[in-house]
Amino acid sequence: MKKILLVFISLWGMKSFAQEQSNNGAVKNLTGAQLGILHIGVYDELRLSDNFVLRGEVMLNAALWDRKFSSGTNFALFPMIEITPKYYYNFKRRLEKSKNIQNNSANYFALNFSYSPDWLITSNRNDLLANNAIAIIPTYGIRRNFAKNFNYEFATGLGYARNIDTKESWAALHLSIALGYDF
Repeated sequence: MKKILLVFISLWGMKSFAQEQSNNGAVKNLTGAQLGILHIGVYDELRLSDNFVLRGEVMLNAALWDRKFSSGTNFALFPMIEITPKYYYNFKRRLEKSKNIQNNSANYFALNFSYSPDWLITSNRNDLLANNAIAIIPTYGIRRNFAKNFNYEFATGLGYARNIDTKESWAALHLSIALGYDF
């Protein structure tokens, strides 16, 4: 009986310790899908430490524009690949206030590295010249979890983008509002 009690207490203690560690920071690995105003994608966040994660994302973005001298509204769908190191800075504060940190529910700073290839582009214009572009954008974001596995995320930033083929560069605005589901 003493051995059974000792094993039970040991396992219960290990369970408590494991929960305590996972409640102090980012989850080990997080995979999900998000639908934004102008994008849909799948992502994976890999925990590097309690506050740092590396997020990889593949998405399909939409672009809409209207020119004064062209007829109608134009649209394009194009792929994008992002690698984003994220620093979640307020896990501890949210825990102290008894707020939810499940599935990396916290505020963060990030540095988005994105690549938009000039292939697999769909548009209503035949003369569309697509950008084969890269961008580096410092970003601030807020991620919150609700209903266990659902999330919403807001992120904004201003950075640098460059067309790989023409060497043209420009200021790149990042603005994302998305709803998602974590698997």
